Order: sequence, then structure tokens, then C-alpha cells
Amino acid sequence: MNDQNQTDDGKRGNTGIVTSFHRLNNGKIRLVFDDVRQMPMLDAAAWSHERLYTSVEFDQKKFEDLDLSKEDLAKLAEALILRLVALEKGSISPVGYNVT
Repeated sequence: MNDQNQTDDGKRGNTGIVTSFHRLNNGKIRLVFDDVRQMPMLDAAAWSHERLYTSVEFDQKKFEDLDLSKEDLAKLAEALILRLVALEKGSISPVGYNVT
């Protein structure tokens, strides 16, 4: 997946998911997933926020130590793939999907 020799052709889909995280005061980290749409009239790399998709919290130490369970990682991967397929098909739900 991280092929160092792969070149970026600049092509992207029309929709995607942006992921960010922030530290909470309770020792947890919240991952936030937002739906985005490409804005080709501005720039091929420009994206516009559409809506919150979902968020999930993890213990900060486990997250930073990359010590999440295989089950947690599998749930994240499944949720992201399902959402990307739904976005591409135009069958998105107006309400987010809870990963946990």
C-alpha cells in the first residue's frame, strides 16, 4: 500500500472522506470523519466539506502507541470502505454511521 515508487497521477474521485483527530480532556482521542466533494472548478486538489460522517473515540495512549485492536482497525476500514462506496453511488445517508 505504501509503494515508494508509485507516482501520483493527480486523479481523484469526486467524493471522499477527510479524517482528523483531536485530544479530549478525558485522556481520549476523537477521530472525526467528514464527507468531502471535489471542487474541480477551483482546483483539482480543492475539496469542499459536505457533512460530518461519524466520529469515534480511542484511548490516547493506545492510539499514539498504535496499539488499537485488530477488531477496531477492521471496523474503521469497513466503515470507510462502505462510506466511500455509498458516496460514489450517491446513496449516502444524511445521518452519520457510528463506527463503534
